[in-house]
Amino acid sequence: MDKEQAREKLRLFRPGTDDGQDPEMAEALQWVQRDEELARWHENQCAVYNAIRRKLKEIPVPQDLKRDILREDAHARGRIITLRNPVLPLAAAAAIILLGVALFSLFNGNRRDNFRDCRDRIVSESQRPYLMVVNTNLNEIHSELLGKGCPDYTLTPPLAKLSATGYAALQWHSRKISMVCLKSASDQPVFLFVMDAERLRGAPATGETEFAKVHRLNSASWSANGKIYILAGPQDDASLKRYMD
Repeated sequence: MDKEQAREKLRLFRPGTDDGQDPEMAEALQWVQRDEELARWHENQCAVYNAIRRKLKEIPVPQDLKRDILREDAHARGRIITLRNPVLPLAAAAAIILLGVALFSLFNGNRRDNFRDCRDRIVSESQRPYLMVVNTNLNEIHSELLGKGCPDYTLTPPLAKLSATGYAALQWHSRKISMVCLKSASDQPVFLFVMDAERLRGAPATGETEFAKVHRLNSASWSANGKIYILAGPQDDASLKRYMD
């Protein structure tokens, strides 16, 4: 299990439960002990979970909720019964909905500007072929992506020599992403993603390359000229590196 796999597993961790007894979860928790960045992230996740649990416990359970649920069930079966006090269950439902909206905003607020969450999602999406618009002309692909408001990009000389198979205009929350689909000389897919680096936490610094396994694909990420580039494919890290030069 690598660091990103541990992070995905830890998203399911519930503090105060016996989740740590699960072998895979135990392995993921070992990463927390030896990786400072992951430990901070995990601590924040646990704090959010505990806050959610406290809020849920604060929602009052209507005294007649069980009776009203049973009456609603009877209504669904064709026996129409008027609820004497429908306000209470409705109030509880409204509280749960509001809490859900708040939690959605909280989790997305933590994730929408996180580079690794963005990378993992879009690289995963690239493995769904129906997303791609078929086009074998690199110049046309470039023009069409710019026409859709996606970020501009420059192909490295090795990438420019590959055959194009298509493209996709992706979006991570409000961030637009250019996706160029290529094919290596051995007919293996190569995917290039380009996005603006502005307000994206955890992205590789200029001059650095970050390699990561995302599901069935390997990926290499780097920054250049205010853009973040992600190269993904079944190739090993050394092969991906050669496409970057």
